[in-house]
Amino acid sequence: MSRPENQLQAIVSQVVKLETLQEVNTRALGELASGVTRLIERLEKSDETAREAAQRARAAHHRIDEIRASIDGIKQGQRWLITTSFTLIGLAASLLGLVFKILE
Repeated sequence: MSRPENQLQAIVSQVVKLETLQEVNTRALGELASGVTRLIERLEKSDETAREAAQRARAAHHRIDEIRASIDGIKQGQRWLITTSFTLIGLAASLLGLVFKILE
């Protein structure tokens, strides 16, 4: 073989290696792009889940606030009932005292 043929054979060999490397790189880039796409889909799902969780938390806090308001209303009603009962008992005792004074 002559020197130009050897050089040509070396060039052909290098071109084949470059083509092989390009195919490997193209495949790797395709897999990477696919992985990125899957990652984006998962992130979108997690964002959706986080939004739903935040909405549920807000709803739960709203229900808790309603329950607290209801409990506060019941406590105020109980206080009113107790103070009213003591007032009525005091009035009844005063009335009994007055009746005993009148009967004496």
